[in-house]
Amino acid sequence: MAGKFSRFVGGFVTNVPNEPLLPYWLVTGRPMQPNPTYSPKKLADACGVSKKCVYGWIRTGRVAAITTPSGRLLISEPEFSRVKRQFGVEAA
Repeated sequence: MAGKFSRFVGGFVTNVPNEPLLPYWLVTGRPMQPNPTYSPKKLADACGVSKKCVYGWIRTGRVAAITTPSGRLLISEPEFSRVKRQFGVEAA
């Protein structure tokens, strides 16, 4: 984001010098995501199972997922790594 905004401080940004800092989501129109997230398809590919299987794990609570306002499911980095370790997949 370097160059796009003149200041970025703890989730607040401004694109005009000497202007008050505004929340990141107000300037960009999207929320901050401090940790990378992955789709159920990426987890399925990493573990060698189907997407349907991963969606079942999410539904039954075996895998924790975040639901976005649009209804999309995302898996956090720590959860992604935990499930990969369970399957014995090398962290890459």
